Amino acid sequence: MGRRVSKRSPNLVAADAVSRIYDLTIDTNTWFSEIVAMVRSVSDRGHGALGTIFHWSNFAVVHHELDGAHPKNSEVLPRGTPNPSVWSTSARFASSRVLFTLSRASSFLASPFWSGLTPLLREISVKDCVAFLGSDGVGTAIGFGAPSGVHRPELLLPERYFTQCVLPHVGTAFRLRRALTGLDLDTESVEAIFSDEGRCLYAQGMAQERSARTLLHAAVRYRVNGRKPGSDRHRPSPRDWLLEGRWSLIDRYEENGRHYVVAYRNPVGILDPRRLSGREREVVARIAQGMSQKIVAVELGVKESTVATIAHKVVRKLGLRSTREIPLFWRDLDGTPTSLNSASLEPPKIHPSPRRK
Repeated sequence: MGRRVSKRSPNLVAADAVSRIYDLTIDTNTWFSEIVAMVRSVSDRGHGALGTIFHWSNFAVVHHELDGAHPKNSEVLPRGTPNPSVWSTSARFASSRVLFTLSRASSFLASPFWSGLTPLLREISVKDCVAFLGSDGVGTAIGFGAPSGVHRPELLLPERYFTQCVLPHVGTAFRLRRALTGLDLDTESVEAIFSDEGRCLYAQGMAQERSARTLLHAAVRYRVNGRKPGSDRHRPSPRDWLLEGRWSLIDRYEENGRHYVVAYRNPVGILDPRRLSGREREVVARIAQGMSQKIVAVELGVKESTVATIAHKVVRKLGLRSTREIPLFWRDLDGTPTSLNSASLEPPKIHPSPRRK
C-alpha cells in the first residue's frame, strides 16, 4: 500500500489493501503489523501508528504493534485496559461492532483517565490521537491509532474512506483466522458417525467442532441423496465455488507438468470479498470459451470498453497475469480442457483429473 491514499482514486488502494487483509498465507503477527502499516500510510501525523487487539471480557491483550510510534505509547495500554471505567459509552459501542468508528482518543477515553495521561503524552510530544475502533463481532476489540502533536486533530477524508471501506474487513479476517487456526488439522484424523436420524454418535478431531459436524452431516446427506435412483442433482464445480466466494484461492503453481490450484473453504456465512458479480461471471465465462471482447460486448449488449474493464477486474480478483490465462485457469479448476475455438457457454463437467488438488 502506498504512503498516502489517493483522494482521486482511493478504490485502487482499498482493493489492494482488502486483498492483503484476507491473505491467510502469512502468520497473524506479520498480518497485524502489515495492517498497522496500512493505518500509518493513511493517517501518519508525524508520530507513527499503533494497533491493539484485546478481549473485552478480561481486557487481555492479544496483539500489540507499533509502527514508527514512540515506545512509551505502549505504557498507555496497561494503564487503561484493566480498568473498564476508562472507556466511554461510545467507545464500548464502537468496539462491539464490526464496522469501525473514526474518532479521537480524547473523545472516547473518560476525562479523568485522559487527564492522568498528560505527563506521559507531554514526554512523547503527543496531545491527542486519531483512533479507529471496531471489533471482530464476537467480543474481541480491535483498535488502531495515529498519535498527533495537536489537540483534536482534523479527521481527513482518506481516513474516513479507509474506516468505512477497508477496516471492516479486518474484523472479519481476524475472526476467520481464529476459526481456521483454532482447529487442529494435522494431529488427528477427522471422523464422525451419525445415526439414521442425523444425531452424532461419535466425533474425532475437527469433527468435535459443532460447525464442522454440521458440514460433515450435510455432505453425507448430499452424497446419499445423489446416489438415489433418478437423482439429477446439480453438482457445482470447484470453479463455481471459487467464483461465488465459498472457497478462497490461495495459490496456483505447476509441478512436474501438472497444474495445481490450492484453495480453502470459507466457514458458513463468510464469503471471499473477491467473489465475482453476476456480470463479471457472464463476461469471464465467455472469455474462457475463446470469445473476443468485441463478441462478448455484442452478446451482452454493452460497450467493448465495459467488457475490457470487467475483464481487468476479474484478472485481478483471480490473481491472473492477463485475460489469456482465463481459459487455462478454467481448465485447472475443473480438470477438463477448454476449447479456445468453442462458442458454447455450457460449463465444463467435472471429471477426475490429476490437475485438481
